[in-house]
Amino acid sequence: MPIVFWFKGLKVSFFSAEESRMHVHAAGHGAKVKIWLEPDVELADSQGKIGAHELNELLREVEARKDECVGKWRDYHG
Repeated sequence: MPIVFWFKGLKVSFFSAEESRMHVHAAGHGAKVKIWLEPDVELADSQGKIGAHELNELLREVEARKDECVGKWRDYHG
């Protein structure tokens, strides 16, 4: 599971063999979040213990680092 970055104790990563639409997962503190990267950064799913404020911060951080996330996805998946 390639790690893209860490954000406030959440590991933002992606799985090596999954669907082709670009996305990242964030996990930690009892939470699991899936965020689409295309066509826009948006929440796909959220489970566990994550508040609305923390979730919004995470979405803003992924948006700010979208180029990094997409670059690592493309580097890994070819």
